[in-house]
Amino acid sequence: MSHSKIITLLHTCLLVIIITQYSTAQNLNGIRIAIDPGHSAGTMAEAIVEKKYVVFKLDSVNLAKGLTDSIEIIEPNSTLVTALLLQQKLQAKGAEVLLSRTKQGYSSFDKPFAQWYAEKYLTTPTIVKKGNKKIRIPTERKAFVNEFNVQDIAQRAKIINTYKPDITVIIHFNADEKNEPWTRPTNKNYNMIFVPTLAENVDSVAQQFTPYASTASKNLLLAKTTIQAFEEVLKVPAAGVNDALYLKDKCEETSVKGVYVRQLALSKMVKGVVIYGETLYQDNYEECKLLNHKTLNINGIAYSERIANVAEAYYQGIINYYKILQNVIK
Repeated sequence: MSHSKIITLLHTCLLVIIITQYSTAQNLNGIRIAIDPGHSAGTMAEAIVEKKYVVFKLDSVNLAKGLTDSIEIIEPNSTLVTALLLQQKLQAKGAEVLLSRTKQGYSSFDKPFAQWYAEKYLTTPTIVKKGNKKIRIPTERKAFVNEFNVQDIAQRAKIINTYKPDITVIIHFNADEKNEPWTRPTNKNYNMIFVPTLAENVDSVAQQFTPYASTASKNLLLAKTTIQAFEEVLKVPAAGVNDALYLKDKCEETSVKGVYVRQLALSKMVKGVVIYGETLYQDNYEECKLLNHKTLNINGIAYSERIANVAEAYYQGIINYYKILQNVIK
């Protein structure tokens, strides 16, 4: 066989592979998607250790602000439910979907933090000897931050990278940084998405996509379709660079409003196309009431219709990403 025929055959085979991968936005057969539901706490006690919760007491100040019920939101439960609902939607379209954790209150080690802490520290004396030194075992909070969380993130990355997904979606919810300690609702409310590296303008990626397009370009394209879906489905704006201090101090702007380059541990460790979503502010006056109105249930976890909206937004973002890739290949 001549060299030119071999090249033609290789190009044909490659095109068949790409078309199969992005065959139709209504059919995700063969697409492998990893979803990471952020954090791991399942109860309020665990969420307090992790510092991933919103609690508004029904005191005189919050009553004056218009709240009619006390608010208790555990972010890790919200991320897990979002991931489970998104998994159902994607599997219904034929996608293969992996979750880095699957049970309420469980980490990627398939155990709760409390169990991990008990196994490591509660079977030993409060003070242990290390050489000639006496060392006090760490508090739950210190052990969580300095040990467990670091190991958990590394394990999530290992699970995802072993799976070798086509795309990875990391799910988190946000809060107003200036509203700490989050005992009162805020009027602020934004969506944002983080990517690990900077890419060229996303429009050129959509217009000139090839099988060799950079991962950074695909990150930005997926982030663009998803932030747009956040705005359209949730009716919450994308954050501008001046809408949060960390966007200005710790991030780099991209060509897409609401999408920023930020060096976050998990998204840096994960190989391939990855986005890190931060939807809405849980401590927003309207959002906290919507999130707190838990009338639905999945796998024994109560959740609100607002969480279903968030799952739909991620789903639309992923579908639109593959629609663009399909159209470019044609």
